[in-house]
Amino acid sequence: MAVRHSLKKVSKETVVSILREYLSKGHDMKFIEKALLKAECPKKILREAKKELKIGLKTAKKVKKGVKPKKAPKTTKKPSKPKLAKPRIMPTPAGPPRVVTPPKLPKVKLTSKKVLYPLIIILACIAVLLIVLLLFSIGPENCGTDEACFIAKANACEPARFHNMIDTTEISYVIGEDCTVTKEITKLGEREPEEVKELFLGQAMKCSYPKGGFDRVYIDEISGKLETCEGPLATIIAELRR
Repeated sequence: MAVRHSLKKVSKETVVSILREYLSKGHDMKFIEKALLKAECPKKILREAKKELKIGLKTAKKVKKGVKPKKAPKTTKKPSKPKLAKPRIMPTPAGPPRVVTPPKLPKVKLTSKKVLYPLIIILACIAVLLIVLLLFSIGPENCGTDEACFIAKANACEPARFHNMIDTTEISYVIGEDCTVTKEITKLGEREPEEVKELFLGQAMKCSYPKGGFDRVYIDEISGKLETCEGPLATIIAELRR
């Protein structure tokens, strides 16, 4: 930057315009001041011009800052649906606990011991009787004193029972499914000596025979067909025969 003319009588406005011009071209302020002072620009006018220039720059900046930006056009928003408030569940007021009284049961009168004991005895007797009847129904058929019934069952090897009297001796007979007959002395005559009663009473023996070949001698004689028999009674009779 070179100033050819003298600036002794330059005005403040001229200096301000010079400063603006060269500052806009990118020159430094100090460089411009030196050039103006070389051209004999009064320092007072230079200071006043700088002040005015600074004030002008500040006001220009303020104006630029004060310019409000253009507002963008508002876009119409769709109205949002109103949110429904959730219903509040009010707590039920706590009251006193309910007391449930149980229903009264009728009083049961207990039977007296005088009535209870005979009742128990009667029930026990009925139970025993039923058991006995059940055993008889399950066990061998009772022919009683019927010889024909017993002999028919014996020949068929079907279980059966029979009672017979030989003189004063009572004997019970039982037929087994294996074609056997068991003889037991259940009663002796009253005139029999005690030694005989002790020896024979309650003794039994078991005799075998072929199916369909039952001999009635088994029921007619105590020692009939003894060779086919075994047991305490058979042993006693065999010893007495010796």
